[in-house]
Amino acid sequence: MEHQLKIFGYICLAFALSWIPILHWPVTWFQTFFHEISHGIAAVLTGGKITKITLSFNGSGECVTRGGIRFLIAFSGYVGASLWGLFVFRMAKFQGFWTISLLVALVVCCLIFWVRDLQTIFILLVILSLLIALSKLQFPEIQSQILEFIGIYILIDAVKSPFFLMDGKNLGDGHTLSKLTYIPEFFWIFIWFSIALSILILISGLNTKT
Repeated sequence: MEHQLKIFGYICLAFALSWIPILHWPVTWFQTFFHEISHGIAAVLTGGKITKITLSFNGSGECVTRGGIRFLIAFSGYVGASLWGLFVFRMAKFQGFWTISLLVALVVCCLIFWVRDLQTIFILLVILSLLIALSKLQFPEIQSQILEFIGIYILIDAVKSPFFLMDGKNLGDGHTLSKLTYIPEFFWIFIWFSIALSILILISGLNTKT
């Protein structure tokens, strides 16, 4: 019950923060970064390569890839963000230092190899600064709680963000998958939503019988 109350508190705080202008930007940028890097990882793992990654202040982003399996690349963004959220949350308690070190290395690699525009450079430097500051925190319990919150925020965003594709503009990953498979975009939105929500329920312990 204590664990569930803590998760509920994180969820409430995540929703509250998402409505506060400017303050939510850094954590939202985390989710966008994980979404775009997941596209890139899928491209690399299927024989392609990352050409460019861009992030915007409003929380949007783009990962330009070449080669690879297009279906898996398009599908991986929202799924990858959910899995990154799970990873950050799970690792926070026992491997906080190594989790932060991995994320720092990932951000630095992006800055060196795939980022060229000033807006993305600024966003990633903000993320990098926050991670380094978190690594210097002298209170391990607070450090792990912040990482857990970041993981929950990423998952909450992963639950909500697929529905932003329902804007009638025929853009985004859902539209890409719809063109590739002839399966309606809403199907893919529902799949991404279900995966993120299932992970959130899993880590909250709501599926545990008491």
